[in-house]
Amino acid sequence: MNDTADSAKAAPRQPANPADVRETLRTFWNARYAADEFVYGTAPNEFLVQVAPNFARRGRVLCLADGEGRNGVWLAQQGHRVSAVDLADRGMAKAARLAAAQANGFRPTLPDEGRFACRVPGR
Repeated sequence: MNDTADSAKAAPRQPANPADVRETLRTFWNARYAADEFVYGTAPNEFLVQVAPNFARRGRVLCLADGEGRNGVWLAQQGHRVSAVDLADRGMAKAARLAAAQANGFRPTLPDEGRFACRVPGR
C-alpha cells in the first residue's frame, strides 16, 4: 500500500465552513489556555527577540495569533504600541493579566468576526 494514501485516509476531517474552522480553533486554543500557568511561558519567542531591533523605534505593532500575549507584552515593554489579536478569549484574558503586571502600550483584542474573516483559499 501507498504510505501517502494511508496517511491521507487517517487524517482527521476538516470542517468545510469557515465559521466551523474558527470555532474548532477557538475551542482547541481555549482548552489549551485553560490552566492558570502560561503554556509557553512569559518570555518572548527567541526569533522575535533577534529580529525586533529591525522594527521602527516605538512603532505600532500588530501581533496576530498572540495567544497568551508573551510576544506582544514583550514588544510593549520595548516601547512599541501593540495590538494583539487571538481567537482564544482565555488566551487574551491571560495576555491582559500579563500586560497589567508588566507592560503599558499593550491592547489585547478578540477578532471582530466581520472584520477578521477566516478564508480558505480555493473555496
